[in-house]
Amino acid sequence: MAKRRGSRKIALETLYEHDLSGKPSAEILDRHADDAAFTYAATLVQGVDAHQPEIDQLISRYTEDWTLARMPPIDRTLLRLGVLELVYLDVPAAGDDQRGGGPRQAVLDRRLGPLRQRHPRPDRPGDRGAGLETWRNPWPRRCPVVQ
Repeated sequence: MAKRRGSRKIALETLYEHDLSGKPSAEILDRHADDAAFTYAATLVQGVDAHQPEIDQLISRYTEDWTLARMPPIDRTLLRLGVLELVYLDVPAAGDDQRGGGPRQAVLDRRLGPLRQRHPRPDRPGDRGAGLETWRNPWPRRCPVVQ
């Protein structure tokens, strides 16, 4: 699992730099080609690049009082990676890994796992995403608007 954590760190750094600088993510990712965690990091970066419009639409759909442009770049990047893994990749369910799962993975499976079935995807055109609650910004008027 340390390898997967390292892959996520590389992917986060790569996508964050891409978001801020506009450099191609493949060029940024190539700096880590010798790292043992490179393969899964490349899968994450390529997945976000391939599905970014759908991921951004999904994030925008379930947030209120926050636009993607208004979110801090690190939050945007973390959300994109999280949605990619929950929706588009087969992240092992609790008990499927060598360590037997854990309480955090079990909570993710129970609370966030239904997102895989409930959001509209290109391969499921009849799915409307019903059942997910909309997240509201708890500080809509207290935080200064940064644009």
